[in-house]
Amino acid sequence: MKEMNGAEVLIKCLEDLGVKHIFGYTGAAILPVFHALRHSDIEIIVNSNEQSAAFSAAGYSRSSNRVGVAIVTSGPAITNTLTSVADAYGDSIPMLVFAGQVPEHKIGTDSFQHINVRGIFRDAAKKVIQLSNGDDIETIIKDAYYFAKSGKPGPVVIDFPLDKQMKNHAYHGMDVKRFEGSYHDDRHLSESQCENFFKLLLNSRRPLLYLGGGLNSESGSQAVREFNELFGIPSVNTLMAKGVVDERHDLNLGMLGMFGTPYANMLIQENDFFFAIGVRWDDRVAEKVGFAIGTDIAYIDINPEKMHQIKIERSPKFTFIGDAATALRDLLNYARKHNIRLDIREWQMRARDLKKSWPLNYNRSS
Repeated sequence: MKEMNGAEVLIKCLEDLGVKHIFGYTGAAILPVFHALRHSDIEIIVNSNEQSAAFSAAGYSRSSNRVGVAIVTSGPAITNTLTSVADAYGDSIPMLVFAGQVPEHKIGTDSFQHINVRGIFRDAAKKVIQLSNGDDIETIIKDAYYFAKSGKPGPVVIDFPLDKQMKNHAYHGMDVKRFEGSYHDDRHLSESQCENFFKLLLNSRRPLLYLGGGLNSESGSQAVREFNELFGIPSVNTLMAKGVVDERHDLNLGMLGMFGTPYANMLIQENDFFFAIGVRWDDRVAEKVGFAIGTDIAYIDINPEKMHQIKIERSPKFTFIGDAATALRDLLNYARKHNIRLDIREWQMRARDLKKSWPLNYNRSS
């Protein structure tokens, strides 16, 4: 065990978690943290303002398997991150935002640049934590990192009073695997669940994959690509799933919805089995275009609240709450074990013809 001030504990925790970059903008109520960074190999990228710092941290998360970190000061600085935090929450992007705060005994007063962070961010973040002098900083920060990534990912906002940054605290160097393992998702599809899924799939002649942001990771992208190498099912995707599969492939019809491709929006009117994976059934798709009406639906998602909503609204015949990549692996293993194949050549030809008929092009001679 070592003793160091709270700001130094924060930086040590981030080092233990493998954080290499931080995005931020300094100010009086967060100065101890910036001072602690002088003795760290973590690189800080100073942005033009706090909003861009938080958006940069979210972009860092989107483009990697890491959790982006933003550090800002109190009052107008933390409120300046609200739009980016809400955006990350809506898109299920993990992120940590640390905010300076007035000393704990001045919280709830009209002290300079004091703001009720918990009240403002309560409905815009996955979790809001206000550190208190009796809290174990190390445990809270290491747990928050993996909580942000777990389940339906999202941003965690941590309010860090100035006196707690300066006060000495114990640092134990706890193994981060202890926290990572506490959020490990052990759910898998059973043999009977896989059997029920393939009964629906094999009974269809015009199946369609609907790919969402729940697959927007290395493991998710690899799993769905391998799944479709075996079955060759035409696919459409949401904005959050762009890049999950190769959009140049003749069986991927790109984004659907009011901003989607003509051929994607046409093909979804003709399918008889709709396999939705990691999607939130966005109103810009469901209400503007309309789809999966009168078809058999299979739905996999990690969000229990969204699953409850879709069960009531659309009555899917197959559902699973859990990690999309894990579920696809389970289905793929079952299919290989039982030598399951799909013959949908006419439907594949229909998808290819539609994509060729409505090319994304422009008048190159104009």
